[in-house]
Amino acid sequence: MLTSRWFIAVLLLIAAQQKSLAQKDTGYLKALYDRALDFDESKLDSLLSCADYIEKTGAEINFPAAKVLALRLKGIYQEYSEEYDEAANSYLRTLEESRKLQNTDYESAALSDLAILYSRLKQPVKAMEMYRKSLDISRARGELGGLITAYSNIGALHNQVNRYDSALHYLSYAQELSRQVNGYIELSTLYNNLGNVHFKSGNLDSALYYFRTNLSQHILENDESGLWIDYLNIADVFIEKEQFDSALHYANNSLKMAITLHSRTKEADSYAILAKYYERKHSYPEAFTYLQKWYSLDTALVNSETNRRIADLQEKYNAQKRENDNRKLTADLFVNKQRQRYIWLLAFAFLLIAVVAGFAFITKRRANKHLARTNALILEKNEKLAILNQEKNALISIVSHDLSSPFVNVMMWGQLLQINAENLTEEQHTAVKRILTSAAKGEQLIRNILDVEKAETNGHLLHLEKNDMEQVLLKVLEEYKARAEKKNISLVFTRSGNDFSLLTDAYLVTRIMENLLSNAIKFSNPDTSVKIHLEKTENDRVRITVEDEGVGIPEEELPYLFTKYSRISSTPTGGEHSTGLGLSIVKRLVEELNGTISCTSKEGAGTAFHVTL
Repeated sequence: MLTSRWFIAVLLLIAAQQKSLAQKDTGYLKALYDRALDFDESKLDSLLSCADYIEKTGAEINFPAAKVLALRLKGIYQEYSEEYDEAANSYLRTLEESRKLQNTDYESAALSDLAILYSRLKQPVKAMEMYRKSLDISRARGELGGLITAYSNIGALHNQVNRYDSALHYLSYAQELSRQVNGYIELSTLYNNLGNVHFKSGNLDSALYYFRTNLSQHILENDESGLWIDYLNIADVFIEKEQFDSALHYANNSLKMAITLHSRTKEADSYAILAKYYERKHSYPEAFTYLQKWYSLDTALVNSETNRRIADLQEKYNAQKRENDNRKLTADLFVNKQRQRYIWLLAFAFLLIAVVAGFAFITKRRANKHLARTNALILEKNEKLAILNQEKNALISIVSHDLSSPFVNVMMWGQLLQINAENLTEEQHTAVKRILTSAAKGEQLIRNILDVEKAETNGHLLHLEKNDMEQVLLKVLEEYKARAEKKNISLVFTRSGNDFSLLTDAYLVTRIMENLLSNAIKFSNPDTSVKIHLEKTENDRVRITVEDEGVGIPEEELPYLFTKYSRISSTPTGGEHSTGLGLSIVKRLVEELNGTISCTSKEGAGTAFHVTL
């Protein structure tokens, strides 16, 4: 009996020692994984070695999470190596294994990795889907760090597609949450995103504050990847501020850091900022050289074949998930059938009820399957629409990019002709000047197209305050009085009521009225009048009507009046120029103020626009 107890004690001691060693090994693997996450592009071999070691050792000590850790590190290695289809495959497998382990930490990290990859591949719809799933996880767990990261990433994505108000909303909320953790989490990404929003909104000083805050922190930490993005961002700000010496200093530093990190994506972005610098300096030969370097790298990084393979991997993953769900459903149905058989044997009296319940169950299943098929079809159509819209935007960017190169070449050779102009006749001098002027106009037209496609009207931050609409309208009418007098057109202002105060943005209302008055004068015949009427409606709303006695609009063209680039058959009466952009901008501004706009017109009898705010 004593010998038996001694033997059991020895076995328990050995088991405890093995458990202690296993815990020690798992702790070491987790520490190695955390350290590998900080590796940059210059340590690719070390990153892959860590992934292989974690996978092998984890299998030996029966540590299931090791597979997830190794897959994620491999995905990061493949993304740094520009093997984007392989990276997507690794991240999707990471997501699948995380869900098997029911570990929301790893699941959230995998979703963020996929979102970053889709964003890099210019697939914002997919990226937003992943970020929102990650946000749901962090919100369910009540984890402040995860919420801050998720809101910051969603804000950055809104900024990427030029939704600046939405971007600032999410980023400001993330900044507010960060104050609750007393600086215990890393905020450089949040500051970088805030700087980018202010930069795109034209608030350069605020953008510079956030970028410099990051620069100081990354210098202390000797974070080379962080320093690269800081140099790039600060150079861009100084270019916009036309402080070119400072801009060139930071742009050159960003290129040096990209070369040090052996990153082609960072090197391409550095060439792009240098091309922008020399273009703003009107040094077109240098700008053209850096633009060619950027183009040769950037177009090689992501192509349609890569996107197709990643989409195929995503679909395979979804198909496998559906198959697993179907297997689980089949198993559940089998259990339910067995249970029903036992119930029928024990209580035959309830057979009729069971038949009715079975019939209802089958009917519901059919209805659910039909609903699922319908939902899947709707989702597929929505995704195709999003892809078509993305392809349209990409096509506009590519066409504009390809069109700008010839104009840059023309300006470059024109400048060279001017430099060596001593042998040219006066007529040839004039021809060279006309060539340069035409090239500059062509390049400006391309910039205008890009500005409209980027929805520049949304770049204005709403400034709501109490305004007297009568005073706002009278100020605009005074500015357009001289233009109307050139065509002997009378501007007649009337009102119904007294108090026209409204909580709104006076700047946007002014832009709306400027566009409507400009159109009214442009399409009115000489010796006529343009009437502007201001009135108060129900529910304290204000309605502004701009009515002219001009050429009018055909009834069949009215539905397309507010679409971008719409060109109606009516033409200005004085030979004025019309791009077809004004009314689309007016509609966007009115909707931004939560208002409505409508139009009534009769061909040959004039047009009236009604704006309700």
